[in-house]
Amino acid sequence: MAVSREDRLLDIVNHALLLLLLAIMVYPLLYVLSASLSSPLSVLKGEVILWPQKLTLQPYLRVFRHSDIMAGYA
Repeated sequence: MAVSREDRLLDIVNHALLLLLLAIMVYPLLYVLSASLSSPLSVLKGEVILWPQKLTLQPYLRVFRHSDIMAGYA
């Protein structure tokens, strides 16, 4: 069975809308991850858009060093 022109157009529009929705949902997650891996000063200056700037793991090291925080996950 041949696919009509309208069906192809509908598929294209659906795919475009789903890709837009995906970008809207994934960008904030990527931003939070890149901000958590960047230096706090870079985040405050607005230098972090998508990729981490001045990569650091200090926030994660602080979290894992606090026994109160780790006790919350036990």
